[in-house]
Formats: sequence, structure tokens, C-alpha cells
Amino acid sequence: MSLEDRWRTIDATQFSDGVLYLSAMVEIQPRMPDWGLPNMPDIMGRLDEDRPHGGDEASGKLLCLRCMAIRARRGEAPAPIWMYFQRRGALRLFCHIGSNQVHAEHMPESAEHKALVEREVQTCVRVGASVDTEVRAANGRRRADFVAVGPDVVLAGEIQRSTEPARRIGQRQRDLSRDGKRVLWTTDNVEPGFLKNVPRLVIPNLTGWQQALRDPELAIVAGMTLVEYQRCGWSDQWSGTTRCPHTNSLRPCGKIHAYPTLEANTHTYRPTSGPVMQFGMGNRPHLDVLVAGIVLGDWLPYQRKARTGYQFVWMPTEDYKRFVEDRGGTDTESAERNAGLIRQRTGTAERNCETDRNPPSVVIDLKPAWSDRHKNTLNWTSHQGGDPAPCRHCGRPAIARDEHGLPMHKTCAEKLLAR
Repeated sequence: MSLEDRWRTIDATQFSDGVLYLSAMVEIQPRMPDWGLPNMPDIMGRLDEDRPHGGDEASGKLLCLRCMAIRARRGEAPAPIWMYFQRRGALRLFCHIGSNQVHAEHMPESAEHKALVEREVQTCVRVGASVDTEVRAANGRRRADFVAVGPDVVLAGEIQRSTEPARRIGQRQRDLSRDGKRVLWTTDNVEPGFLKNVPRLVIPNLTGWQQALRDPELAIVAGMTLVEYQRCGWSDQWSGTTRCPHTNSLRPCGKIHAYPTLEANTHTYRPTSGPVMQFGMGNRPHLDVLVAGIVLGDWLPYQRKARTGYQFVWMPTEDYKRFVEDRGGTDTESAERNAGLIRQRTGTAERNCETDRNPPSVVIDLKPAWSDRHKNTLNWTSHQGGDPAPCRHCGRPAIARDEHGLPMHKTCAEKLLAR
């Protein structure tokens, strides 16, 4: 069979989305060491000398198995997709004929990429997970950097340092999660917005592969949140309001709710199994803590509203359940549907009762409680307190009681008295 007819006998779906070198009939995996051909150490030099690579059936020597497999799965007529080999500095790239397009699956991994993969793999092994690298998805279309199997979670890890279109990231997310895996994306890109619609962790931009392996604590700058518990009326860091997260009302309900925060009150993170890992970095967990917790099932991705669409943040599992319940939902979709319009808050957190608003006009007889020394100052030292209840004047929680034993802020009473 002639070389130009050999591509007709190839079933691209049986390969691994690499590049087929027709002259040797071997599949090249550009991302793998030695291109996945350890028994052919001279393959790179041989390919470099075997030029031109051509772009038709008569002279073509390199086929894009990924594109041909996609055509086959769509039911389209078989057609060869020709490529050529190109050197760009230290990079060795396989491009489509007529363009400089390089598939992400064919892009050689950088030293920083490999170092981050190794670090996350080692972290998963530390907590008892079994790990495989370069594992294909169930449909055979995508390959995860690693797959870690924990007690209850199968985690597919992806390191994505370069910017990709959101549509392509979404397709890769669907492929990787289709067989039930939980997917974690990690990036050090200074503009990580292209990953906002997938569960991600953003770390500071790496200065080299040495930092990825040797830095004891790689900080997390985006993609996760911790939870604090405060009485209703606390400023919500996500919504920028003091509305009740359950009723969405400006009138506090007096209950304790879960609110997102960037700081934790504990310095120790205790997973369900495996060693205790210190937070470090003040009160915030670092990359190793999150990766270990995710594979152990101690962190879940929460899908929250953003200015445009949704974005994912990782949240401790126990706090996740309470967070959803407090917002009147059974899952993140129903919880966020109950939440109001999300706005980013830039101010400091404060209680609702600390904010001065124009109260409605209410006439209350306060004369029996007047102080003899100050006309507009009340003496409530003999009054009994109680549990937080709506103030008779402003409606906000009050523990003080007026002369009738009813809930009311002393400051509210003095303001009415001054009128």
C-alpha cells in the first residue's frame, strides 16, 4: 500500500489524540517525555530531517489524530488532517498545515507545569490517595494531568497556566467530569478570568519550577472561601448587603447564619483521614491543604452568582451544607436563586444596628425613665435585658428593654426623647 493511501486504513478513535507519523506508523505524544516513544530515541532527529512534511496525500507525513477522531465521532466523512513539525526556540510544535494552530493536547509541558503536577500528586499520595498521571476521560477525548482516588472522591487534576477560550475550557470540564470525577483546575496565570466557570484554585505567578516544588506554602489568591458564623445583620462579603441570607429581607431575623470570609478562627485543618496539616500563611489554608482536603471530600465547589454569570469557589464541606441551608436551598442553584443581586463589597463588615438610618416616626411615652441630671439621657441601669428581639423603634435586634419590658435600643429611645 502506498504512503498516500495509508491514512484511509486508520481508525483515529483507537489512538490517543496524538500525531501520527506515517513514515514510521507510530503515534507521537508531544506532551510526554520522549514523545511517548522511549524505544525510538532518534525519532525527533528523524522527523526533523524527513522534510518537507507536505500537506496532501502525495507528500503528507503527519496526521492530526485528534481532529480526525472528532470528525469520526460526529459521523463526518473520513478526511486527512495534515500537520507539520516546527521548532520555536526550545519548543517543538506540531501545527496544522496553513496555520500556526497548536492543540493544547499537543503543547509541550513547561517545567513549571510538570512541577505543579508533581506537587499535587505528592500531596494526594500523602493523604493516602492512589494516583495515576495522564489518564484519559471516559469518552477517550481528554486526558487529565492526574487522577487521584480518595475514600469517596475521584479527583481529576488539571494544571492550566496558559489562557484558553472559555468555550474550550467548558468543553474540557464536561469531558473530564462526565464519568463522575470531581475536577480541580490550578493556575498561576495573572489573569485567571478564563477559568471562572470551573472549580479552580489560583496561586501567585511562579518564578520558576523550583518555587513550585520547594515553596513550603503556595498561597491561594482566588478560588476558595472560608465561612464564619455571625448573627443576622452581618455584612455579606459577597452580596455587599446586610440582608438576611434566608429571607432576603432588610429586617434581621435574629438567627446565626454562615457568611463567607477570607480568614479562619482556627490554625489547624483536620481532614477526615490522613495527617493533620497546618494552615500556615496566617489563618488561610495554602495549596497543599486544599488539594488534600478536596481528594478526601472535605471541600466542595460552591457555584455562586457573580456580576456576569456564575463562578465556583471551594468551601469546607460542613460549612457548605450550612451555607446552602441558610439561603433556603437544597443545592447551590436554589440557594443562589434566593440570594439577591450579587455585588462585590469593598467596605468593612459591620452590624446592621451600627448603621444610622432614618427611623419611622413613633410616639412612645418615655417620661418615667428620664434622668434627673441630663434632659435627653436615659438611665436604664435598673432595666432587665433579654435575648435579641426586634426593636420597637427601628426593627433591628435589641437586647435592652424599655420601662414596659419591651425590646428597644437605648439610643433609639434617646433619639425620640430629643425630638
